[in-house]
Amino acid sequence: MRSFHFPCEVGEGLPLEMRQKNATGFALGRVLVAVGAASICLILALWVVQTGRRNRPAISPQAHGSRVVLPIEGLDCVMCSARLQRNLCQLRGVRHAEVSYQDKQASIDYDPRVVNPERFEKAVKEAGFKVARLPRVMN
Repeated sequence: MRSFHFPCEVGEGLPLEMRQKNATGFALGRVLVAVGAASICLILALWVVQTGRRNRPAISPQAHGSRVVLPIEGLDCVMCSARLQRNLCQLRGVRHAEVSYQDKQASIDYDPRVVNPERFEKAVKEAGFKVARLPRVMN
């Protein structure tokens, strides 16, 4: 009866020179995959941000609305801000939300007759972030 040996390591059972070439190629392949995945994430984040900008309402926040600015803790990247912006935009009564990870804040235009600003803090927590201090409400 024959026994089969399946190598566990990259290039196991090969001469040392071939194992080194094989390991280098394997590491390079991993780097290329990581770079490709990061590029895809960046493209998706930019698409989400641009989609939000295109869907801005025609009504200004001053006409029958209010604006609140929330300082946010934990925003570290474009994907974080895009996720939070998407969550805020889905709330009923929110006309427009713009989240900036660089400024670490969220600006939300909303209809105070439909949504209470306290709901925004809950949405921020649900997205995995924290409101740094009390929000500034601008009428």
